[in-house]
Amino acid sequence: MLFYFYRPPSFCSTLLRRRLVIIDRITSPQSLAKMSVPTQQLPSEPACRRLVQFYELQGADNRGRRLQQIIEWSDNRLESCHDYIQTLFPLPEESMFADAPVIDEETYLYWRQHASLRQNLRRAFERILTFYGFEISWDEADGGGADRKPHISEKRGARSNLARWVRPMDHNHLRITRILRSLRVLGMEAEAREFHQAPLERLPEIWHSWWHQSEVLETGYGIPLACCARWNRSGLAGEV
Repeated sequence: MLFYFYRPPSFCSTLLRRRLVIIDRITSPQSLAKMSVPTQQLPSEPACRRLVQFYELQGADNRGRRLQQIIEWSDNRLESCHDYIQTLFPLPEESMFADAPVIDEETYLYWRQHASLRQNLRRAFERILTFYGFEISWDEADGGGADRKPHISEKRGARSNLARWVRPMDHNHLRITRILRSLRVLGMEAEAREFHQAPLERLPEIWHSWWHQSEVLETGYGIPLACCARWNRSGLAGEV
């Protein structure tokens, strides 16, 4: 059972701003070269190995659900179920669900070295965008190549989808911050940046102000740097 407690608006506003950070400094080859973990072997941690197999379409999550099954869920089920988002968009820190996967250093490296994982993560991201009232398309990168530039816009007829979360103090705000940071950690910075900017064209001024604040804060997902995963405290995957 989940319990919700009232907090004054000023507290909530500050908390929401702190939760929406996606600052990340880790994409350079030099940063990756400093890490000693081999990138071609599966993660040794069982939960992380299961996460990789889930996104390689070779296994299920800890509740027996496969990626394609979750992608095919209705919007109502995506809204009411609370234990799938931790697998679809994992983080380097633990959540309230003790059995949710937590990205470790091996998983971080492995993911960034395997394009198929990011491709399936894009499928999950595309589905969750539809749930929130957006749609995404990709252009080929300049000069051609595997990387493509994303474009996110409001989906036609998406009023009911937007109504799910364009309001004060909704649990989807925390989901969105998780999605943004997970994308950054897992090598999809362009998609995270585009999703971060998309609502600015649509939402009211109060929301614009809240969203803008996320660009300047120094911690991710509402977690102080000291509480981040030990391997991540140098800022390798996101907070400083």
